[in-house]
Amino acid sequence: MTEAMAPETVRPDTALSVRGASAKGWLEVVCGVVWRGERFLASRRAAHQPHAGWWEFPGGKIEPGETAGQALARELREELGVDIVSPVFWRSVEHVYPDKQVRLHVFFVDGTVGEPSPIEGQTVRWVTPEEALALGFLPADLVLLQDLAEHHSKGGMLCIS
Repeated sequence: MTEAMAPETVRPDTALSVRGASAKGWLEVVCGVVWRGERFLASRRAAHQPHAGWWEFPGGKIEPGETAGQALARELREELGVDIVSPVFWRSVEHVYPDKQVRLHVFFVDGTVGEPSPIEGQTVRWVTPEEALALGFLPADLVLLQDLAEHHSKGGMLCIS
């Protein structure tokens, strides 16, 4: 793993001190890059959700009183019916949409307890970073995908174990 891709190991119960929406109006969100070999789990938002039809990394809003790691564990349990194994903080990115500002806290997840299942009506699929670039991911995720695809195209290891 190159220095640019090196994540910071954190425990999910203490991961980042981010707690809910920030005072400056940023929506605090967490997501997981859930790896299986050289592929990760992509999720397509269901018709009843905002940004329906867009692809994303699974995750969601950090609720008041939650750390980013706690929110990630809760969201993946609610969305996919899995418990996460060894989440590792990678990085945070910010994106301004026309109607909101999102701060996305991204974790690598090297395994799950249980098989991911689309509980909320979304579509899920295992993809390589290059395949993901062609799917139509949310704009906030694009810089992450580009970094993952660039690293992958150079033969870099994407798994964290």
